[in-house]
Amino acid sequence: MARALALAALAAAVAAHVDFREGCHDLKSCSKALAAAEALLPALKPLRQHLVRQPGGLRNALQTMAGALSGTDSTYCSNNSYFQFFPAPVANIQVSAPSTSWPGDGCFANMAATATFEPSGASVTLTGTSASSLLCSDSYLVTSSFSIQLVTVGGLAPSASANLSWTGADEIADVNVNGLQIMVLPCGLLGTVSSVLKTVGLFSGNASQLATSNIDFLLERNVWPSPPELFNATIDVDTSAIRSGDYLAITRFDGLDPMIAFGTGGITGHSALAVWETDPATGERTLYVCESTDKNPLGPVYFPPPYGIIRHPFSQWVGYAQQAAFHVSLLPLAEAYSSAFNETAYWNWFYTVQVRAAGWAGDRAAWASVRARVCVGMHSVLGGSEGGCTNFRGRAGGWACRS
Repeated sequence: MARALALAALAAAVAAHVDFREGCHDLKSCSKALAAAEALLPALKPLRQHLVRQPGGLRNALQTMAGALSGTDSTYCSNNSYFQFFPAPVANIQVSAPSTSWPGDGCFANMAATATFEPSGASVTLTGTSASSLLCSDSYLVTSSFSIQLVTVGGLAPSASANLSWTGADEIADVNVNGLQIMVLPCGLLGTVSSVLKTVGLFSGNASQLATSNIDFLLERNVWPSPPELFNATIDVDTSAIRSGDYLAITRFDGLDPMIAFGTGGITGHSALAVWETDPATGERTLYVCESTDKNPLGPVYFPPPYGIIRHPFSQWVGYAQQAAFHVSLLPLAEAYSSAFNETAYWNWFYTVQVRAAGWAGDRAAWASVRARVCVGMHSVLGGSEGGCTNFRGRAGGWACRS
């Protein structure tokens, strides 16, 4: 309860433009800093009075405030960016080996954990040594597969405990086999909350807000090297310039597509293929867009059924893409690859898989295997330099073309 109120006091103090890191170097000076904040924001007074009444309350409150402001890793969390709220495993405690240690995670040079296992639960104490500063702190999660507890240690309070109560026989069996995991919050408490809120903004808001936040995410996390040069414009596309095998790179600014791009190491959330088909009876040629689609799992339906591996005539697909607020780039194949594209073989294969379900399993496998961002050069396949491609970019309201 004391820490929750301390965070509330911190939020109020931040709103009052008070920086606890200035003039807060020890318990006495930090107390004065809290009093100064209280003078600017009287609502802090009852919070401080409650905190002081708790065992070690003021010290813990100041620790929480300072730690929330500083964070664990200022380099990793310099912007409290998107998807930085995930905890990172740092240690494991087993029933047969109830103590462990590891190099510190920012605040302390070294960290140690000791656990006491009982039939009804476990108590885990985390202790740091050689703090880098009085106001630094690290926040950890102590977890089993069934339970989770937050623990914060820092220069003012280098030792803290988590108490877990077993939920039943399944948790006891799990802990006996897998032990307890200790994970660090790389951004600290405030940075983690900030990252969660920032990430939620990718999925929630009106069309303009979603576009702004999703483009910001793509640029901030280096998924895209630069902003779209043309945006929210319209152009008529000469389909005679499109050849079978040309690639349509698609992103919708709804959180899901940018997340897919970020997780898989690509620059798009969806891909499609342009392929011509010749009617054997009339010789008439029709340009189709082929893709694997599914109903939107996170919100309103923006693309009509049927779903699965499907095709639409190009002109019809463009209408659907505009309604769906797609951002599209058309990347022509290099001449050698375009000339080698076998339309007959492609359609013979396509008809064997048409309407087959979308490949979400492949997306899950890609996310599970991501260990680092990978940038793959495609110049040789796509025709050399960027100037060799024609890009069509669009959203609801239009398309844009750059040659």
